[in-house]
Amino acid sequence: MGHSRAGCASIPILTEGLAVLLDRFLWRSISQGSEIGNALAKAKINYPLEPYFPNEEDTISSGGGYQYYELASLNLLGDPALVVWTFPPESLHVSHPTSGPTAECSFSVQVTSDGSGVLDAWVCLYKEGDIYTKLLTDGSGEADFTIFPRSSGSLYVTVTKYSEYTPYRGKAAVSPCSSCVSTHIGGTKDWDGEILICGDVTVDSGAVLTIKPGTVVRSVPDRDNEKSGVDTTKYELIVYGTLNIAGADTEEVTITSAGAEPKAGDWYGIRIMNAGKADIQHANIKYGYCGLKLHSGSVDTVKNCHITQNEVYGIRCETDDAYIYKNTIDYNERYGIYVHNHSPDIVDNMIANYSQSTPSYDIYCYFQTQTSSKIKDNELKGNSHGVGLYLYRSRPLLEECIIENDSVGIVVFDSDPTIQGNTLSSNQIGLSCDYLADPTFKKGDIENSTSYGVYCTGGSYPVIGGSFFNCCNISGSGIYHVYNDNHPKPHSVIAEYNYWGATSPDPSKFGGLVDYTHYRSGSCWRPQAKLAFAENLPKEFSLSQNYPNPFNPTTVIRYALPENQYVSLKVYNLLGQIVTTLVNSQKAPGYYQVLWNGKNSSGQDVASGVYFYRIKTGSFVKARKLVLLR
Repeated sequence: MGHSRAGCASIPILTEGLAVLLDRFLWRSISQGSEIGNALAKAKINYPLEPYFPNEEDTISSGGGYQYYELASLNLLGDPALVVWTFPPESLHVSHPTSGPTAECSFSVQVTSDGSGVLDAWVCLYKEGDIYTKLLTDGSGEADFTIFPRSSGSLYVTVTKYSEYTPYRGKAAVSPCSSCVSTHIGGTKDWDGEILICGDVTVDSGAVLTIKPGTVVRSVPDRDNEKSGVDTTKYELIVYGTLNIAGADTEEVTITSAGAEPKAGDWYGIRIMNAGKADIQHANIKYGYCGLKLHSGSVDTVKNCHITQNEVYGIRCETDDAYIYKNTIDYNERYGIYVHNHSPDIVDNMIANYSQSTPSYDIYCYFQTQTSSKIKDNELKGNSHGVGLYLYRSRPLLEECIIENDSVGIVVFDSDPTIQGNTLSSNQIGLSCDYLADPTFKKGDIENSTSYGVYCTGGSYPVIGGSFFNCCNISGSGIYHVYNDNHPKPHSVIAEYNYWGATSPDPSKFGGLVDYTHYRSGSCWRPQAKLAFAENLPKEFSLSQNYPNPFNPTTVIRYALPENQYVSLKVYNLLGQIVTTLVNSQKAPGYYQVLWNGKNSSGQDVASGVYFYRIKTGSFVKARKLVLLR
């Protein structure tokens, strides 16, 4: 069976792109038995395809139960596909650029008769040895993509809607993106606006790089044109001089991946080298391998940042001269903060990895031997398969942290830190002591542990409370308040002068040798307010705009209390219905931040849309809007 060609189709060429009107009989046809129907078959053809611009009408004869099908040039697996139609397509209008060196481009697929957008049309892009991607149009018939060609050449384009529309095939010329940055900075340099990175950037000794408020720095995934650094396949910002990330409360700096579907590990991270200096404030750092690496000898301040969704480390700290303060560090896949053989100050951060499978650590300290180091006023939570704080031969001063909803709240291994004034709540194990660990846990609370409040093994003998003035409240343990698993000849674990959740302790809640002869019949007194930073307490009530906004999957809400108050903070939908309650408790004066993970009070994901969060505390009532985009 053959076909004949007659007539010409209109192909208007536009300055800003190419528009092709696709008429209903504008396609090559190949005979095939009707048993294929609407199936999708495979075929093998050689790349690169020459561009096929429809420029003639095909007269199609379809007798004998034959169907029509067309070779589609691309799919995600790298094989061409035979796509079979039962009905001829509507007339379509496809527009796209014919050339361009930049990374971003838009497509439009519309029905010619009425200009309506074609939903869920596939736009496939291919360049020999370089680019291979596929997008899906939205309800307006539009699709935006990001590509990073390594060399000049032809980009082949296919638009198809399976079972409805025949493909359009076109070709656009592309060349390397000249706006990509990969360089050495030897003097003073400012980054502002949109910055695209395709290779390592090194700030030389004595040089200064300042990233201005509102700047967005995007790195090409898995690309390092410089072939330098610790990873020659990923971008690194390497600082021997000075880095100032000068974000603001309402204009944070964002450092992220430029991928169309960004993921953890798309770029390496920011490295502050020996003798380098960094002042990093109000930055959103995500999708790296290690968001921040602070090398030995560097001097660093990291404050009011959001460090999230990095492949291994949120922050890796190898310097004593680091001050990590008031940050939100969440959804990093292994470590929120990893401290290696040094003693930084880690104060007033919210760290939550929310690990569901891989063991992870909110804070991991390895050979942190200086007791002058402070880990204070942090909130660590949500590692159902991980640890809030792991101290491996480390002795920091650990004070007034809240550690909750982890597999293990604190693990102490072969060290004897002082752990004072901390609250361990709703963990599987509150405090685990292993291999000659002899910590002192005092003036703290261990509550609602699902298995053990304190677990001791490997020759570990902590002191829990131990005196009237150092008493602890330990209650609600699922199996044991204290379990001494040391053997073969264990000593007693000292756990005296504590309150065990009742007027007298229940002996069944203690396993092995535990000395709790002296106890309190009522709970230990705790001060109502933490005044560690009294000189910096807020002067008035406030509720800040959530950050980031719009967000997915999490956002942080900050508020400030100048005095002790009962706080209610809730999220509402547009109908005024309560979605979830974030805070409903008494709070001391200070600055607070709370994370919302886009779930309702039943733990279910809520839909994309506009929501409101509202705080009520005494006479202060305020509401703000937030936007969730999934």
